[in-house]
Amino acid sequence: MSAFENVDSGRLVDNWMQILQEGTGVGLKVVLSADRSALVGRLSTLIDDKLLLKLADPADFGTIGLPLKQVPDNLVPGRGFRSDGIRETQVALLVTDPAGSAQVAALHQLGRSATDRAGELPPQLRPFRVDPLPTRIILDEATRLGARMAPAELPIGVGGDTLELLGLDAVEHGPGVLIAGPRRSGRSTALRLLAEAATERGWPVVVITPRQSPLRESGAFFTPDSDRDEVTAAVAALREAEHSLLVVDDLELLGLDGWLPDLIANHVTELRDQASLVVAGGSIEDLVGVYRGPAVALKKSRSGLLLSPQSQNDGDLFNVRLPRSAAGGPMLPGRGLLVRSGQFQGVQVVWPG
Repeated sequence: MSAFENVDSGRLVDNWMQILQEGTGVGLKVVLSADRSALVGRLSTLIDDKLLLKLADPADFGTIGLPLKQVPDNLVPGRGFRSDGIRETQVALLVTDPAGSAQVAALHQLGRSATDRAGELPPQLRPFRVDPLPTRIILDEATRLGARMAPAELPIGVGGDTLELLGLDAVEHGPGVLIAGPRRSGRSTALRLLAEAATERGWPVVVITPRQSPLRESGAFFTPDSDRDEVTAAVAALREAEHSLLVVDDLELLGLDGWLPDLIANHVTELRDQASLVVAGGSIEDLVGVYRGPAVALKKSRSGLLLSPQSQNDGDLFNVRLPRSAAGGPMLPGRGLLVRSGQFQGVQVVWPG
């Protein structure tokens, strides 16, 4: 409560309170421990069954209806009173040895045994869990998490309560995808991952980059100085394939007007109802306030990556409202928000190779 009541205006606390209030109706059981603050206020009204162990002020037992004169002077460890009928109760030990280290070891063993049993169950019947995002994960490791990519889907990162490989689907989330973030946030890594994954699947890939980039090894590449007819022909050929990928790095450096920005914007429009993608990377500051050029065409899909968002306003790039906790502060390279058709979740970009 103290840690999160001031985060996002207490949204997490309010959601948790809603679980306490309405969870019983859908079969949810909440078991929690707390200090005496749980005996007063809104929280106390949502908990019917309480077990009070030794308290510094014996008068606090009056919150469950036990008169002060009936409270024993000495309560041995694990002894308390339960609000259900004011029953004197002794908490059981996990093993005979009462030492804290022995109890913790027994608890760990129960956890390992439960994990072993759950491993034999199908995924949909296993206990719910929340996995932490890794600081770094390669594609081979992410693939072993079990998620399958659709024919028109490319991997981009891992995320979710139960960690899984997430992707961008050309049909569901395309045709335009933006990868936005500050320098060294992982933009080029994300673009390279998509390009290599597309190449591995046999998709034709064209890369446009105005400056030196490792992406130039990921497919046929062009720069703003390349021959106009040659670039136009290569992009037009992408539309003849069942699946294709056009990658643009440092989109903001191409400008808003000219034959190349117009070519990219028109290609996005031509890919409507096709299973192909245009993925462009750039800085959030340069893309969020743009009202013409290829970025506008790419924004319409409301899909992509926000890497290391620094403010709630960064969500305007995809027309989504970010909570305060999602923006600001340092983030690891590749850490950010995956936005798919206007819905977002935290992810760690997968490292190619």
